[in-house]
Amino acid sequence: GMMGGGGGMMGGGGMMGGGGAGMAGGGMNQSSLKTAGNAALAVSMMQKASKLSLAPAPPPPKIVKDPELAKFASKLKLKNPTPGAWLAMFQQMCDQLSTAVVVSDMKTPGIPVVYANQAASDLTGYPPDQMVNRNCRFLQGRRTEGAAVRTMTSSIRSAKAVTVKVTNYKKDGTEFQLVLALHPVHDSAGEYRYVIGLQADAATFKAESANFEKVKSVLPSKFDAAAQPAKFTEELKKVDNEAQRKQWAESIQKFTRLVWSMDWDNTLKQFMGHQQTLGAFREYLQKSAPNDAMQLDFAIKANQLQQMPPDQQDQASVEIYRAFMGSEPSDPASAFDQVCEQAKNATSALALEALPKFVQSKACIPILEKMLEGSDDNMKRADDLLWADYKVPDDVAGWLHSFVSVAMTYPACIVISDMTIPGNPMCFVNSEFCRVTGYDLREVQGRNCRFLQGPRTEPQSVAVIQDTLRRGADCHVKITNYRKSGELFENLLTMRPVHDSNGVYRYCIGVQFEITPNDPKLKSRLAKLDKLIQLLPKTFDVSSQAVGMTHKRDEPEAEKGNTEARIMAALEGAKSVYSEETLEDGDFYADHYKEHLEHCSKVAQVGHAISHAAPEKKPGQQSGGGGKPGLAPKKSTGLGLFASPRVAPKA
Repeated sequence: GMMGGGGGMMGGGGMMGGGGAGMAGGGMNQSSLKTAGNAALAVSMMQKASKLSLAPAPPPPKIVKDPELAKFASKLKLKNPTPGAWLAMFQQMCDQLSTAVVVSDMKTPGIPVVYANQAASDLTGYPPDQMVNRNCRFLQGRRTEGAAVRTMTSSIRSAKAVTVKVTNYKKDGTEFQLVLALHPVHDSAGEYRYVIGLQADAATFKAESANFEKVKSVLPSKFDAAAQPAKFTEELKKVDNEAQRKQWAESIQKFTRLVWSMDWDNTLKQFMGHQQTLGAFREYLQKSAPNDAMQLDFAIKANQLQQMPPDQQDQASVEIYRAFMGSEPSDPASAFDQVCEQAKNATSALALEALPKFVQSKACIPILEKMLEGSDDNMKRADDLLWADYKVPDDVAGWLHSFVSVAMTYPACIVISDMTIPGNPMCFVNSEFCRVTGYDLREVQGRNCRFLQGPRTEPQSVAVIQDTLRRGADCHVKITNYRKSGELFENLLTMRPVHDSNGVYRYCIGVQFEITPNDPKLKSRLAKLDKLIQLLPKTFDVSSQAVGMTHKRDEPEAEKGNTEARIMAALEGAKSVYSEETLEDGDFYADHYKEHLEHCSKVAQVGHAISHAAPEKKPGQQSGGGGKPGLAPKKSTGLGLFASPRVAPKA
């Protein structure tokens, strides 16, 4: 790390430590003084940055006697490990085993492998260093059973031990049947820390089963938290009410743009009634698109014309016609109708292109700030719109509550998944999602959206989704999904990963666009989708320190660029921007549909997978947003020119 001994800024022989070679070594001339000043400034900036983004180093592990590890060593006749951190001691003992063992970290997004012994390497053909920092799913392939994947996922989420047989692939591509036992491990504070995986080849399992079961029976389930301090804890997410309020106010300003995008025509009409807003829009157009500025002036004059008394309209109509159309009207009596018709066309054109560009530009920011001046900036919570068992982290509360308040009634399917929780459950789905899929809020909140998949879901599309999610890159893909009724529908899925200002991968926003055959409005609907996607956030500011590992968006140049072009490519089923390796690496979803539907009908219970307890329900609070069963009700946002989030009803 930046201040780690030996290799960091303060380490011996590093930037500031080497005798005779650092700032204190030998004499200094003017040039060296300038260099030293720059170095000092750089160090000062780094130290300031570290206060904002780096979590404090965890305390050193406490050397404690662990009865479960002692039992593990005794029963398996293993050499006692060198005293140290819990994981290091467990690894030393597993290095002595002939049974394949891997350990995955439940506190890191993606649940990467943090340890694999030599036996695991011999079984799979992958060296240990090629297994570490990857999720074990890299062993899956086209013939991996979807039912087995679901069983493993459910086990990991619910922190329950399970043994499954699943088709996997070795490094050389050889297919084999893997016997896999998953075993959860918690610390003394109740935190879900690790999953231990025991592996064996089903072809030789008969001879190995006795030893496999013996190892499984003595696996540790709990350890002293002080023996393996967590690098990141829930305490890091704590911020005060003022920080939450500030984040909420800033987010409402940004999400007001999202409200405007619901109906650009109506937004432009509202702009017409606000001189300051209209003036800013006109100034922006005069600089960037003079022809559009002229169209706006024409629309403004036509709007004023319609407000005039009838006896003044005829003469004014002729004057406007002359000024903007450059000729005399063929029939002065019909000038009014002609001006209004042309102004309607001009307004539609402005709402389609010029207005969205203005709203997305920096020129719009002062207008937003001015409009929101004096409004109530106290955070309005929307807990009843979120998954009932979800505890909103303090450091994201302002951002999340403002977003879901706006998104609930948005006329497009919008979901939010928490990328820091195993299984990436949806903590929010909006009303339109429920209408399109046929599921009630309570049936979907807390579940991964893969439950919409079925026998005819394309494995290549699933592979693209998995790949882009891991990389934190935008995704546009066409996929066949299933409604609750079992009816198939084609879905154009867009996913937008969202990182916090410390670079931690926190959420993923999903937008689902149902594709209907022979849709005459498809082109205009896709244009609106493109503009919506451009308004979705990629990052948000937090006042907390880093609450997890930083994650860099991995987005090759081929995947960047024109969003509309990528949407059209996805609609046509093109996957040329993704590698063949990505397309061949997905799970094969071809299980019997009845089994799939039965699986979907069970509401996922993933509370045990979360390191914190579910929040205590207030009297009268219902899961999934309250109300009677059925589709989520449409809820008014009280839309004016800026976002007016619906306040959660008091119990």
